[in-house]
This record gives sequence, structure tokens and C-alpha cells, in this order.
Amino acid sequence: MEPSADLSTILNRILDTAADNLRVAKILIQLGLDPNNITFDALFNRLIEIVLANITLTNMPKSPARRLQPLLV
Repeated sequence: MEPSADLSTILNRILDTAADNLRVAKILIQLGLDPNNITFDALFNRLIEIVLANITLTNMPKSPARRLQPLLV
């Protein structure tokens, strides 16, 4: 006997369970997402937006030439 559940059904059950969990719902609300209508695509896109918004020039590593510049003068 083969299991009748496909991947999308399993993922939908996981999302429904997560949305019912109060802690997860609070996190989703803080991320600006609706816990009653959440998809992996929406969650992934929002997380990417947050990560990209927090990248600044000070967080980017300096090039090796810039690190050696005081030694070359």
C-alpha cells in the first residue's frame, strides 16, 4: 500500500500547523506576513527582502588590496 499524500499536501499541513502555533504566528506578523494565508514562496521572498535591506557597505568585506594599502605607502 503506497502513501496517498503528495508533497504539496504535506507542505500544506505543515503550513497549517505552523500558522496555528501562536509563537510562529507572532513571528509571521512581525515579518509582515498573514499567518492565515502563508506560502513558502511568500515567506522566502520576505526573508530575502529583509536580508538584502540589511546589507550595507560597512558589512561588506574589504578587498585585499584595500587591506594592504597602508603597507604599500
